[in-house]
Amino acid sequence: MGHRFDLGARRPRAVQATPPLLLLLLLLLPLLVMVLAEGGDYYELLGVNREATTREIRQAFKKLALTMHPDKNPGDASAHDRFLKVNRAYEVLKDEDLRKKYDKYGEKGLDEQQGGRYESWNFYRYDFGIYDDDLEIITLDSGDFEAAVNSGEMWFINFYSPRCSHCHQLAPTWRDFAKEMDGVIRIGAVNCGDNNHLCRRRGINSYPSLYLFKAAQKPEKFHGDRSKDELVRFTMKFITTAVTRLWQGNVFAEVETAFSSGIGWIITFCSDTGDCLEPRTRQKLAGMLDGLVKVGWMDCVTEEQLCLSFQVNGGATALFPPESSLDLQGSVLWLKTLDSKEIYTQVIEHLPDLELLTTHSFQSKLSHHRWLVSFTFGHRSSSNDYKKLQARLRDDHIQVPVCLSVCP
Repeated sequence: MGHRFDLGARRPRAVQATPPLLLLLLLLLPLLVMVLAEGGDYYELLGVNREATTREIRQAFKKLALTMHPDKNPGDASAHDRFLKVNRAYEVLKDEDLRKKYDKYGEKGLDEQQGGRYESWNFYRYDFGIYDDDLEIITLDSGDFEAAVNSGEMWFINFYSPRCSHCHQLAPTWRDFAKEMDGVIRIGAVNCGDNNHLCRRRGINSYPSLYLFKAAQKPEKFHGDRSKDELVRFTMKFITTAVTRLWQGNVFAEVETAFSSGIGWIITFCSDTGDCLEPRTRQKLAGMLDGLVKVGWMDCVTEEQLCLSFQVNGGATALFPPESSLDLQGSVLWLKTLDSKEIYTQVIEHLPDLELLTTHSFQSKLSHHRWLVSFTFGHRSSSNDYKKLQARLRDDHIQVPVCLSVCP
């Protein structure tokens, strides 16, 4: 008797789709094998993550150069080859185009001679990345220079060469100047040794060359004595935010107009006893707080009764937030310092916090306004940096809130 086979319809087996994460790993595996086979991942060699900034990459390389350089390891026969690998990793990752190519293809397609030469240990110790540890100075490369000078902010940029003795002589002064003007304008530096094409394109033919960049204007070259006072004096010519002299004939109209726009006032009361803000400090604050508060001053010698009406009988400085009143205790912030940076910090901290979006309010809010949202995960971080941004975007009717991780 023959065997009978059931040829009836059967339910086909479901074909299981490859999970997205597994598919991604399968696609990346050949690249990972290629990278490891060719001498190690460049980011791992430098000890940085794949999102590291160019400054962080330079800092990491310098730290390795000072310990791994063959000059520091004369008895190690393998020091040269090991440092060449690190140097090659740096030369690739510091270059925007090469870094993109490496991130996409690994070492395949890169110039095999890239990073084949390196400098002496003394160069890395004394000449390399001379402004990388200065938080007030932003080191610009070819990739971010144009975005910086076209951002609408004012930039004062030092074009230098690491082999230029005058550049090294200027460095301490440039650092002091950057600290003095921090918050007023942006202070930058461009290493023309690493960014030769950028410097040539900008017509830089001597070092150091100092240029001030202001939106929609031709760059201004600094020609004076390279002292901190002269650098500050030159820069302040371009800080044109108004500082208003307040007197009986304008003070109440000026204050009410600002209050109606949600903008407060810093008023410094000047008398023959001193303790009021100097003209340069007033101008600095006006630039630092542009769009957040107005800055004005009052002469209490000629306007004695007016100053008394503000409960001032000597030199003093105060922040008057919108809707504040001398009759409302605690609504006026009396400032106990004459330092512009300290006043700036106190004023920023005193401004109202950004609106906090939640899961409930997120969708309804976004349907009625344009928003630039800061997403914060975990503990809510300080929003002080965004308060100034909110003021800049006010005229464009763009809101700047903070959204905790519970937002969709």
